[in-house]
This record gives sequence, C-alpha cells and structure tokens, in this order.
Amino acid sequence: MRSRYFGLCLNLSVASFVSTDGGSNFRFASMVAEKRQWPTFEEGPCENALTVLGDGSLLSVMRIDGGDGKPHMQHKPLLQARSHDKAKSWQASLMADPIRASRPRLITLPSGPVALLTIRPSIMLWISVRPALP
Repeated sequence: MRSRYFGLCLNLSVASFVSTDGGSNFRFASMVAEKRQWPTFEEGPCENALTVLGDGSLLSVMRIDGGDGKPHMQHKPLLQARSHDKAKSWQASLMADPIRASRPRLITLPSGPVALLTIRPSIMLWISVRPALP
C-alpha cells in the first residue's frame, strides 16, 4: 500500500506514525526531522531509534550524513528530536555530546537513564549519568 506521505520520506527524512489499535493500523502523525531542515548536510536524517522517557515524552536519535568513510562522508554528530505531545510535533537538534556513529539503538532503562548503542564505526555504548529529564 502506497501512503500519500511516502513522498515526504524520499529525501532522507524521518516520519512518525501512531497506532491506537495495538499496531494493526497506523496513521501519519508528523515529520520528526526533514532533510530541508539541515541543508548543509549531504544526506538527511535516517537510521533512527525511538524511546519513551520517564516523563512520557519521546526521544528519537538518528544518523545525519555520512558515515561511509574518510575523506568523503565522515561520521557527523547524531541528531536528536524530542516530542512532548505524543508525536504531534518535534524539536530537533544536533546532540551536544558529539557522538559520531550510525545505526543508533535506544532504550530507557527501568531506573530512568537512557542507553544508546551504535554499531559503526565500532560498537559503542553510552548510558546517561542520570535519568532523562523533560
């Protein structure tokens, strides 16, 4: 099935979809991050991960640009986006900690901190020092 939103994602952008029936059906919610927001990067947001934080907000982390090797398309800092309204809107920014990697995976640990795993250029694991705050 081709969605009318499919064209939005052709430029390496990340979109959010929500389900209210346990995953049988999904509807478009919003764009998390779009290539046009980051015109200085060759590529746009891709390879994303998502977790629900302790306060109920959503955190998405994604690769933006490169990662295929030197000197062209080097790893760039990861992009993060937060939603405080159940994916209706997002605020995206480059991560303050210049984690340069790809294929991020996120999980909010039961005690509150967030763990971030990446696999390229090598397997790396980061764990927040304290629970994620709103």
